[in-house]
Amino acid sequence: WAAEYGLSVLIDVHGMKGSQNGFDNSGQSMGMQWTSSVNVYPRGLTTFQHWPIRNAGWMGKFDVSTLKYSEINREQIQHSLDVLKRITQLYSGHPAVLGLQPVNEPWEHTPIEELKDFYWQGYLIMKRYAPYWKYIMHDSFRFDTNIWGGFMNGCPDRAIDTHIYQAWQDPQSRLSFFSDACAQKSKIATMEREFGPVLVGEWSLATDNCAMWLNGFNDNVSCAACHLFFITKGNLFSLRLFVQKLTLWYR
Repeated sequence: WAAEYGLSVLIDVHGMKGSQNGFDNSGQSMGMQWTSSVNVYPRGLTTFQHWPIRNAGWMGKFDVSTLKYSEINREQIQHSLDVLKRITQLYSGHPAVLGLQPVNEPWEHTPIEELKDFYWQGYLIMKRYAPYWKYIMHDSFRFDTNIWGGFMNGCPDRAIDTHIYQAWQDPQSRLSFFSDACAQKSKIATMEREFGPVLVGEWSLATDNCAMWLNGFNDNVSCAACHLFFITKGNLFSLRLFVQKLTLWYR
C-alpha cells in the first residue's frame, strides 16, 4: 500500500538477538530486578526496575560494574548481518523501499569499533543486493564528530541518524527548550560538515516522560520525580501541588 500511495519506506531493524540497548523497543528489556524499596508512596508496592541495571547482550557479554564488554559475540553479529542480507534480497526490487537502517538505537556502551565494523559490513551487503538504497546509521547516542567525522567518507547514499528528545530531563523554562533546539541545530550543522547527511529519525514535542509506562511496562518515573508542570511566562508551577490543594478544598 505504500507504493500505491506514493510513500517511501525505510526499513529500520529494531530488534537484535540479545537486545542492542536493553530497551523494550528492542523486543527485550534486559536487566530486571523486583523491588519495593524504591517506592516511598504507596508503601509496600512491589514493582521492578531496570534502568540502573540495564543490559544489552547483542554485541556480547556486558559487565555492569565496568560498563564494558568482556566478550564479543561474533555469532550474534553474524546472525544480524545474515538478516540484513535476507532483507535486501527480499525487497531490493520493491519500488516503495527507500533504504535500510541496520540497527535501531544501539546503546551508548556498544563497542564503537565493533559497531563501525558492523555498519561497514552491512553497507557492503546492502549495496551488493540493493545498490540504489540509502543506508542510515544510528549514532549510538553519541552524536560526536570525533567518532563519526570522516567515517565511510566517499561512500554514496549513507547518512547518520540522531534522535532528539527533550522529555528525558528535568522540567525547565520555556527559554531553555528554545536554547536546546538552537544548540541541536548547531550540532547538526557541524556533523553535516564533518560527516555528511544527518537524519533526525525520531523527535517529539513532549517536554516530560511522565506518561504511564512510557519508560517501560510498570516502570514509571517515581512519583517524586514525575510531577506535572506547566509553564507561564517562563516560570514553572507544579500542577501536582495545585491538584492536591483542590482535593483538600473539596473534602
